[in-house]
Amino acid sequence: MTTPVTRQPTALACPVCGYSREYKTRALGAAHFPKHSCANELERIARGQRAAAARTREGAKRDCACKVARHEHGTRTAYVVDKCRCRACMDANMAASKEREKAKLYGRYDSGRVDAGPVREHIAFLGESGVSLKQLAKLTGLSLSTVSATVYGRVERGHGPYPRVAVGTAEKILAIRPDLEAMAGGRIIDGTGTQRRLQALVTIGWSMSRLAARLGINPGNFTAMVHGTRDVTAARAREVIALYDELWNKPQTGTDHRSRISVNRARRTAAQKGWVAPLAWDDSTIDDPAARPATGEPTTAAEARIADIEFMISTGTPWWEIAHRLRLTEGTLETFCRRAGRNDLITAAKTDTRDYRRAS
Repeated sequence: MTTPVTRQPTALACPVCGYSREYKTRALGAAHFPKHSCANELERIARGQRAAAARTREGAKRDCACKVARHEHGTRTAYVVDKCRCRACMDANMAASKEREKAKLYGRYDSGRVDAGPVREHIAFLGESGVSLKQLAKLTGLSLSTVSATVYGRVERGHGPYPRVAVGTAEKILAIRPDLEAMAGGRIIDGTGTQRRLQALVTIGWSMSRLAARLGINPGNFTAMVHGTRDVTAARAREVIALYDELWNKPQTGTDHRSRISVNRARRTAAQKGWVAPLAWDDSTIDDPAARPATGEPTTAAEARIADIEFMISTGTPWWEIAHRLRLTEGTLETFCRRAGRNDLITAAKTDTRDYRRAS
């Protein structure tokens, strides 16, 4: 009976390069171990050492020098913008690069940036319409440096206008429309709409002194503005619009002898100047210099009063209350309507009055 041969593994190591390997038998080791390349093994060891050194190497550390932003170490922004090469910034940049390459590999990469050309064109259009870069930054909630960089680039960093811009920045800028609300308060604009609104308020009995006081304007400056001899600022135009929206449907009749004189004087001045009441203007055309008031609307004090009566009737005001608001007796009010050829107002108002008293 023969004794089985036992295979004993053997481990060999090169004294030159340090290459080592374990073989199943001595014969295999003797046949294959001499074939290894000391040069290749030494190169592999050198590559590993270089990689280990790279993982711990640290370059020049640079703090953020931006006047507004404060970039923190350990972010890719500090690595790219501030050129910081501290270990934390280098690791953050490497991690971001790996994530980006992985997203590209799986087709999920989105830079989050779009073409900056249309955005710059819109900014130029807004500028021609009176919206400055500072005002645009205020309206969008972006920093002024971000808006400026979209147009001019980062001059302090040696960069011209960037070809692409962040999606969020583009959406906020493109959402701004060049209307009066978007303009800076000091922007000088055409005063046509402002003059027409003030003239319309004078037509329904608001004196110039009272309007000037409501706006906080010197009476001399107000007179020039209401007669259309000067342009106005965007802020003043917005104030007049707010005042007009508040008072256009509140005709004045006066509460005492002095106030009635003021109201009559205002209506008389408006009639002499040919100014028209608020109902003659449409909100969409009142600011258009080429627009004209609707024909048939009140152009005299009598027609303005008829317009007031029509408005009160349309809101369900009883006949006796209409007379009270106009500081007239019911009989005088009825006579006034008959002389104006508006018997229909008497019929409509008194019918509504009977319905009102019956309901009460």
